Amino acid sequence: MTRKFLLMAALLLGAIAGAAATSPTGDKDIVAALPHEAISSPAASNHGPEAAPGSKRSAPRLALVIGNAIYPDAEAPLPGVVEDARTLADALKRSGFEVEIEENLTRDGMRDALDHFEAKITPGAAALLFFDGFGIQAGRQSYLIPADAQIWSEADVRRSGISVESVLGEMGEKGAGAKIAIIDASRRNPFERRFRSFSSGLASADAPNGALVFYANSPGKVAIEGDRDPFVAELLAAIRTPGLSADEAFTRTRNAVSRASKGEQVPFVSSSLTEDFYFGPLPAAPKPIADPSPVRVEAVPASSPVTTQDANRPTPPKEPDAAREARQDYELAERVATRAGWTAFISRHPAGFMSDLAREQLAKLDRESAKTGPAAPPAAQSALPPAATAADRSRYDGWWEITSNVVEAGICRPTKTFSFRIVDGRIDGPRFAGSVDPQGNLTGVFGEGSALSDVAGRLSPGEGSGTWRMKIGCSGRWSVARM
Repeated sequence: MTRKFLLMAALLLGAIAGAAATSPTGDKDIVAALPHEAISSPAASNHGPEAAPGSKRSAPRLALVIGNAIYPDAEAPLPGVVEDARTLADALKRSGFEVEIEENLTRDGMRDALDHFEAKITPGAAALLFFDGFGIQAGRQSYLIPADAQIWSEADVRRSGISVESVLGEMGEKGAGAKIAIIDASRRNPFERRFRSFSSGLASADAPNGALVFYANSPGKVAIEGDRDPFVAELLAAIRTPGLSADEAFTRTRNAVSRASKGEQVPFVSSSLTEDFYFGPLPAAPKPIADPSPVRVEAVPASSPVTTQDANRPTPPKEPDAAREARQDYELAERVATRAGWTAFISRHPAGFMSDLAREQLAKLDRESAKTGPAAPPAAQSALPPAATAADRSRYDGWWEITSNVVEAGICRPTKTFSFRIVDGRIDGPRFAGSVDPQGNLTGVFGEGSALSDVAGRLSPGEGSGTWRMKIGCSGRWSVARM
């Protein structure tokens, strides 16, 4: 009797349990007694410890820091270079980088340091080069100058220096994930005066895929002499700020330096990073808000899986579309660096900090124009027409004849006439390089060595005009017509 009773009781309890498991509401009272933490989504318990710095948690982070302050051909050591290099190296170490720091390297020393650095790069690693010293552009590339350089011509620059582009190329061949070059070398130097009448700064850079290039000043510009420039100090402040990506840190640095120098020094950024890279810890993942009181879980449709973690997670902050658009437009105007470009930016973004910077850049161009010669004719200064498509650029393709007239003679010939060709918005001519945008704005450089001229103006489908200026004292106007 007892055995039969126990068997019937077991069957009855099994039936009750099965009904509770299949009932759409049978589990409510059971779950209601559980604490909140016991019903969290499995993903909520899988965050682990705080994320390590960088774009990839497991990727090695390598840095080579070079500070060249002592050049025998210079009148005195460069102020603050070694101190800045050491301070930045320490900051990078704290960010998880394996850092090699070198000072006052000869060309052989720089080559050895780079070879050793590049040999350690493995696929997916983050590789960073920081150079502080003298830099010179030649052949549209930027060269880092070693301490023992013997430079008397542009050919010597290519022979003695090490190009930034070649270093980035080596990083890429090694399979580096993030390739970063930070160059503080836009200074007046004792070498260029031997074959140029002015220091031309660094060349414009187009970062290759997965790379970021950051210069202490705009291409073609040099830092203000005398006072120690604020570039490294502002860079350190930005990369020490938690939660900033490399792009955001460098943009913040650029804005701070421009503000501190009142627009006289505007760092240059070219980025083709394919994912965010962080010097410090990644932005912390929001944590669910714990509620110690019992929680009753209501059944939800299978097509809408919602957890209490999802309900409590705040939306991560994003850069406003307007701010991002203004920043991108400012970078474009900065690359063009003409009055028409800054005027177009101000017209599109009439208020805000970036607009104030653009007005200061415009005022700076006006001051320079007042010193070097008459302003451009109205055709070159008129407001931009409505936005055109890229296809409109073909309107300017073909051969053109240009005639230049000297306003301030200096050592320049009174008139000069030559021809050039435009192909898909690119100027192709003897010693003449530049571009024409879909609105007809022309910018470029003509000549070579000490006779290099900045050229700017405006084209229509059949003719055009503008101004040119050399840094040895000549300036004037030019006009073109189709051939």
